[in-house]
Amino acid sequence: MLRPRFHAVHVAAVVLLGLAPDPSPAWSAVISDDQPVRVGPEVIEGRAVGVGRLAVFPKVDLVTGGSLTLRAEDRATVLVMTSTTCPLSRKWLPILSTLEKAWRPRGVRVVLVDVQGTDAVDELAAFLAAAEFQGDAVHDPERVVAKALGASTTTEAFVLDDRGTVRYRGAVDDRIGLGYVRNEPRSTPLVDAVDAVLAGRGAEPAATTSPGCELGLELGQPRLERTPTWHGSISRLFDVHCVGCHQAGGIGPFPLDVEAEARANAGMIARQVAAGLMPPWFAEPVEPVEGPGHSPWLNDRSLTAEEREAIVTWARNGRPSGEPGRHPRRVVSERPRLGAAAEWTIGTPDLIIPIPEEIAIPAEGYLDYVNIAIDPGFDEDRWVEAWELIPTALDAVHHVLIFMKEPGRRLDQGGYLAAYVPGYRSIDYGDPRVARGRSIAKRIPAGAQLVFQLHYTPNGLATSDRTRLGLRFADRPPEIEVVTASASNRRFKIPPGAPAHPVEAVVTLPRDVEILTLLPHMHLRGRSFRYELESPEGVRSTMLDVPRYDFNWQLNYVYREPLAIERGSRIIASATFDNSEGNPANPDPTDTVRWGDQTYEEMMIGYFEFLLPTEDGASTAGNLSAEGIFALLDRNRDGELSRRECPKEYRGFFKRIDTDGNDRVTLEEMERGLRRQRGE
Repeated sequence: MLRPRFHAVHVAAVVLLGLAPDPSPAWSAVISDDQPVRVGPEVIEGRAVGVGRLAVFPKVDLVTGGSLTLRAEDRATVLVMTSTTCPLSRKWLPILSTLEKAWRPRGVRVVLVDVQGTDAVDELAAFLAAAEFQGDAVHDPERVVAKALGASTTTEAFVLDDRGTVRYRGAVDDRIGLGYVRNEPRSTPLVDAVDAVLAGRGAEPAATTSPGCELGLELGQPRLERTPTWHGSISRLFDVHCVGCHQAGGIGPFPLDVEAEARANAGMIARQVAAGLMPPWFAEPVEPVEGPGHSPWLNDRSLTAEEREAIVTWARNGRPSGEPGRHPRRVVSERPRLGAAAEWTIGTPDLIIPIPEEIAIPAEGYLDYVNIAIDPGFDEDRWVEAWELIPTALDAVHHVLIFMKEPGRRLDQGGYLAAYVPGYRSIDYGDPRVARGRSIAKRIPAGAQLVFQLHYTPNGLATSDRTRLGLRFADRPPEIEVVTASASNRRFKIPPGAPAHPVEAVVTLPRDVEILTLLPHMHLRGRSFRYELESPEGVRSTMLDVPRYDFNWQLNYVYREPLAIERGSRIIASATFDNSEGNPANPDPTDTVRWGDQTYEEMMIGYFEFLLPTEDGASTAGNLSAEGIFALLDRNRDGELSRRECPKEYRGFFKRIDTDGNDRVTLEEMERGLRRQRGE
């Protein structure tokens, strides 16, 4: 998403470069008087600006004759908006000429599109000849190509694959921007995108802003075909939103990367998509919303209203095939795919830990959770850069949680190392979109056991499972540690028949942190879950709202940009439980339900992962001051700790530091107690 500073500079560019002052609202804002006009490209969300869509071109002629069409022999096509009169376009032309010569032998075609209405054809020809540009060019004074692509500036580039799908849009690189020029680039997103398309991968980044002369078209996305077809928009929408699960070996019941399978299941597809049940994504939009497709979540798989309408229209109106692709279809997605059971999406793990033996799963009935403790034999702390869980019985494994049990400590379910649920089985903290230029990893303490908690759901066919955990380790201790914690409540009691019983949990943050992920966890009676943030001044805002919680899809919501939270803020988790007869999944609406591990019992856990700086390669997660511990425990913020606010395992310590015996502990009493304990 765009940052305010960059919005501002686009408006400044309009003034400085003498263009019509009518920029798109999505790409502009008001600039402050003291803001320097020196700005380069910034990464934005690809889906929000049409990455993954089919590029549909109107009829327009090349300067050398003939119509602009995608050619069968090209492995990729790069279209770059340009102008003979835009200063930035003139600076980019020699660079584009060099790239075109290097790409041509690799099957990459480069097309320059002159989008300035006052540029003459002979001026364009001279412009290209002076730079020895040998690719194709289009004189487009009416900007029909720019409108079809949703282009924003005269320097913007678009990379299309061999099927005409937009795989990247944005800047060439960052050596030329508004108010500056460098000899060498620090980032090369266009070159990287072309390499990714030729290798059959998604581009990363998939989109950037592109400093240049504003076109003011008020468009942000390529035009969709008027009648949705399989070879047009539908297969591409399935690529991005569905094929991660719906492919051979995946957890989906049928593949959606095969047209015949999609056509055969179109009725169910239309029903689930129209109802908002597929793709599985349960978070309500969080304000402020910056336009269609923008989301605070890195792994947002939801469909826009337009995309949903396209799929339903196709499924219910003849399921047209459209024009077949010129080449065998390659599945390329903007985001990593959770592929077939046997494949690792995090790369080859440094260590693979399977459960000791196959677990037999009967064809029917109920199975209690299976808990298995495994000693990985770590005699020193290990830093995990990426983890992944792969069951062998995908259709019978409901979820897997892995907890770390440190020597001499009880198992704490407040945090986990790794988790598997349908639709979520891995995370790569080294992913540039997560790391954002920092080294990030999760610590497994020396001597810790890994406790696997596995939940199986028989599905009519007897089978077996041997889940594996894959770990990829960081080369060195990281700058930033990932810590898992939770806002949880174990003391609830859900009355029989209650349709919306509320349960709340609160945790106070004792230091400044960045929140990376949120994962709500309940069982079959879970109805809704909400995370709210309360600032030290008492101002509340919604972090995540899941109004329709689904036990079958326990999604992990990963922030696109980690959410910075200041010390003393509170995370408030609010859940409701449906213990009524109206809940068809309810095991027993006549039962009074309390906390328990099994599915017929309940849990209320608001997991969250946060980021903390390390010190000289060592964890700082346990280095809390007395003030920090006090803030963490003082849930009602009354300046004292009651016995009830103190966890059971620390009640003995509470009694020792409660020197006046009034069953209340002040900050001063805690500080004195900690000093005595340390021998100070």
